[in-house]
Amino acid sequence: MLRIKKLIRPDKNIYNNKHFYNTPKEYFKQSIEIIKKKKISSLLDIGCSNGSFLFFAKKKLQCDLVGVEPVKNLITLAKKNVKKVNFIQAKLFDKKLDKLKYSFDVVTAMGVLNLFDDINKPIKRLRSFLKNKKGSRLILINSANIYSIDTISRYKHSDSKTWEYGQNMFSISTIKKIAQNNNLKFSYKKARLIKINKRKDVMRSWTLDLKLNDKEKKSRYLMDGMGRLKNTFIFVLEKS
Repeated sequence: MLRIKKLIRPDKNIYNNKHFYNTPKEYFKQSIEIIKKKKISSLLDIGCSNGSFLFFAKKKLQCDLVGVEPVKNLITLAKKNVKKVNFIQAKLFDKKLDKLKYSFDVVTAMGVLNLFDDINKPIKRLRSFLKNKKGSRLILINSANIYSIDTISRYKHSDSKTWEYGQNMFSISTIKKIAQNNNLKFSYKKARLIKINKRKDVMRSWTLDLKLNDKEKKSRYLMDGMGRLKNTFIFVLEKS
């Protein structure tokens, strides 16, 4: 039986790097392409980390931008490096965020779902920030299983006594079912990934370019220290 004495999130110090602002991720670009299909006046980014997506979005969109991040050093970096954006230090379910309900045309959350063991509640919470109008959208970016299998993971390095989380993976079918149960139109596409080299901490995913069978072209996947080959997707959940 797994006994967890201490459970923490992985270290966030790697995000204190100008590279994150100067080199936008490919799925940032894809997200902006999706967002621009409809006119919007407001966007909320949940789990905004160091604000790198909002830094990019500010250049591409003419709308009010708000970022929410629970980790103090990350929100400090965001405020320092991304101007004219409202940043709030808070967790997703903090009551202080209730004032943001029904306020946004678009709510983005990148790499957030994998932090939860039950993603029904966070998706409902994210939905609550959308305006009560047709076409308001959640844009969720996460690794997901193409097979109908959900996994909840805890891991530790072999020389450590500390268990870490944040590496859960849910299936596309599970996310679709939750979207439909919340009266949200569901669509998705594969996210484009920039090349990421393997790093000292092997739980920081890196990319591999592979051709898995003769019928498909070479594709880029994420690999992690648990030996998982991961697909990353952009999920759009839209009010209809």
